Amino acid sequence: MVGNIPIEPIDRVHIGIDPGVSKSALVELFPNNADHPIGTKLLLPPDELILAIEDMVGGWSGNARLTIEKPQAYAGPARPLVLDTMLMAGRIVQIAADNDIYWSLVTPKEIGVRLCEKANARLSEKRQQLIMLWGKPGTKKEPGGTYGVVKDMWSALAVATKDWLDDGESTVGTTPPCP
Repeated sequence: MVGNIPIEPIDRVHIGIDPGVSKSALVELFPNNADHPIGTKLLLPPDELILAIEDMVGGWSGNARLTIEKPQAYAGPARPLVLDTMLMAGRIVQIAADNDIYWSLVTPKEIGVRLCEKANARLSEKRQQLIMLWGKPGTKKEPGGTYGVVKDMWSALAVATKDWLDDGESTVGTTPPCP
């Protein structure tokens, strides 16, 4: 049992990525590892994250699902930063495709609907759902399930969790509604 999640026999890594222009986040989620469901957590400049993914991809082959938060342009023409983020997402997709790793793109609205049952869920609401699923951060002396998850890593964890819930690997079905 992880938090309030029953453990299943399927072993698969779900990789969530939140691409960004100045910092990008990656979180590996091993839902069936009762002791440490959250594996590698990275928050790096985009080019360094690309190099890290290239180094890590060999260990994912076969039983991995890589999901990327889809960059969004809201109202009006896309800004150069959004285009740069889209380019980075494309580079990650190419790495996954070249290594026969399942990949998908999800929007923040899709994540909100899956985790909180509402499209306009705030990051704080999504974070609360993640804590309910994977455990409180805890302290350095007594780390909890989400210990070390900071900043954009919460978004990457939400991406990986949504993929896990959608994959059918979870017995949770739906998460409780957001507060």
